[in-house]
Amino acid sequence: MKKLYLSTSEEETKLFAHSLMQFVLGGELSSEPQTSESNIVYLNSLKKRFADSAKDNRQIVFALHGELGAGKTVFSRGIAETLDINEYIFSPSYTVVNEYVGIGLRDLFHIDFYRIDNADSAIAFGIDDYFSLENSVIIMEWAERISDIIPQETVHILFEHVDENVRKLRLRN
Repeated sequence: MKKLYLSTSEEETKLFAHSLMQFVLGGELSSEPQTSESNIVYLNSLKKRFADSAKDNRQIVFALHGELGAGKTVFSRGIAETLDINEYIFSPSYTVVNEYVGIGLRDLFHIDFYRIDNADSAIAFGIDDYFSLENSVIIMEWAERISDIIPQETVHILFEHVDENVRKLRLRN
């Protein structure tokens, strides 16, 4: 079951991120392009799954998949804005992780596995410590590199270039 969104600008990508984050925290999904019965079933199960996380201050994890320049960091900016984090969000490609702690509704950990070879390297880096943090949101770019150890309840989003200005964003369970 997948949910498809088309984004024609950075603002639309951030709006999608904002809408999705509000949704998993118990709100309503604000835009519904290409809704089918299976999409509604999936989205309702997603909302139910995260409703308890929001109440219990459990962690919410997003795994972002897509090529360079596909919109992953822009999506991350939308999540940060939803969490009232007003710092500029940039790609952690060189730092591996950017931490935004104590400045928003939840702590945000933006992790980029582009320079991490595999799950063993991620464990050596300390990814388990991040996965154990409560009341936080983790956004992982290039998460496919550590697919063996990604938490089961992770929301996967696939980013695909359609053309210079258009991206497809797909939710995947």
